[in-house]
Amino acid sequence: LYDKELLSETSTDYFINQLNNQQLTYALNRGLTDEVFFAHKTGILDDVSHDAGVVTYNDKEYVVTVMSDGWSNASSEAGTIFDSVGSYVMVYLYNNKGE
Repeated sequence: LYDKELLSETSTDYFINQLNNQQLTYALNRGLTDEVFFAHKTGILDDVSHDAGVVTYNDKEYVVTVMSDGWSNASSEAGTIFDSVGSYVMVYLYNNKGE
């Protein structure tokens, strides 16, 4: 999908637009700042919580995936891990100046 080889151009554009307009904000974007754009897909069950997508910063793109497991209630417990990982991503972006 990222290389635009998985689907037709129209379908790829549609799918990327759906990821760009993701409204669920309980996961990785909790730790990201407004300086980045995050096109992503979340996934949550009682014991797992995941988020994966493309982070855009300074016109550079990075694929980021977080998969967690072992929660009793992922919707209320997993937020702190996403805050931390998002903060680490921001440190990486700042230290590498988007390069």
